[in-house]
Amino acid sequence: MENILNNWDEYALEYDFPILDNSNEPLVACKVSLYQYEAKWVLFFEIISYTFCVENVVYAYGPDVESEGLQFSYGDIVLLSDDDWLPDLLTMGNHPDVYIQNSKTKLDLSERKFLEMDVSPDSPSGLVIARLIYEQNTDALWLSKHRLFSTVPELNAELALVYSATEWRHPDIIEGDLPSNSIFFQTLAKAITEHDVNK
Repeated sequence: MENILNNWDEYALEYDFPILDNSNEPLVACKVSLYQYEAKWVLFFEIISYTFCVENVVYAYGPDVESEGLQFSYGDIVLLSDDDWLPDLLTMGNHPDVYIQNSKTKLDLSERKFLEMDVSPDSPSGLVIARLIYEQNTDALWLSKHRLFSTVPELNAELALVYSATEWRHPDIIEGDLPSNSIFFQTLAKAITEHDVNK
């Protein structure tokens, strides 16, 4: 358990651990997934953020990951047109089509939907639109197991998903908080060590 936490701390000190309050990449949603079989395990983080497009940034940690930390950034999660500029959706009516991971999806961009988010429907930002897309398609933006494991080809894709969450108390890496001081990560490291996420 201590080895796992110390390892995560080292990556956090190098800023190669997920930072969920990164002002340069405003957060849309995040997910942590643990795949494990006995002593073999991998922990994935998917960070969906918005800068100029909707991105899914993948981090991976585990004993068989050759280069732990940031693995890949998928900028093709949500596609619209030639330039994929999300605010262009506002010119396409209240129910425009987008492609989420190559699957055509209709959105509801009605005034009511923006007001439900407590946001003015007048010129919403790309971040607001990205969050609206996520709220209406919660599962569609996450990578499939196959695509997730393809970011780290040395891993055994036969590992089973034993834990997944989209909400947890995350340490403030920028402020110097470390995973080892987080009850969530302490519990997760213990579960990995004992091969039992139900403890």
